[in-house]
Amino acid sequence: MFSKNDISKEFNFPKDKIFVTSLAAENIYRPLNKETCKNIIKSKYKINDDFILYVGGFSPRKNILGLIEAFSLIPYSKRKNTKLVITGKKGISYDKYKKRTSDLKIMNDVIFTGFISLDHMPIFYNASKLLVYPSFYEGFGLPPLEAMACGTPVIASNVTSLPEVCGTSAILIDPYNIDELSLSIEKILTDKSLYNNMSNRGIKRSLTFSWDNTASQTLCAYENILKNHENSK
Repeated sequence: MFSKNDISKEFNFPKDKIFVTSLAAENIYRPLNKETCKNIIKSKYKINDDFILYVGGFSPRKNILGLIEAFSLIPYSKRKNTKLVITGKKGISYDKYKKRTSDLKIMNDVIFTGFISLDHMPIFYNASKLLVYPSFYEGFGLPPLEAMACGTPVIASNVTSLPEVCGTSAILIDPYNIDELSLSIEKILTDKSLYNNMSNRGIKRSLTFSWDNTASQTLCAYENILKNHENSK
């Protein structure tokens, strides 16, 4: 619904002529043995500690600076032996992000992996403690859905399309509120009951999205367009 409203507002186009279809996680995203995944990450990427995961681009709208700030605010006793892993091709903002980790004296606790191949992404999701996706803007946002399909708890922004994707199966935060984001990360890291509850709810939520549904919605959209065209003759 957010995307429909956004398109209508931006282009001054009638809402009844806009059809939005939801996406879905690929079948490769599913719960895997966590210890096995952690061992693969240790072997191939030399990440030996537990880690919080970010997946996505390096655009300013992704709010990576906010994530780095939030991570730095977690008391060291609560994040000891836990790294922040930021995946994705290093964009033009990389130097700024790297410098911020230095300024905050957490350079050794933040890992920029660079591009990760598709076949390794399910391993990263399963090996991580949680996914944090604090974007200021998303048209859909696949990483939270992929993480939930793997049984990994998710923290995501409460703006644009993300509440529609995550429902009540993720912790939704104000991306402009760094303290709220930091406290939410800390809560998942320290509350095992919450962690397990979110893991189970995330899996159930991910099952409500499928490519069969996407295809069905797309077909329905075309049928409506043809019907409206015939009626307008």
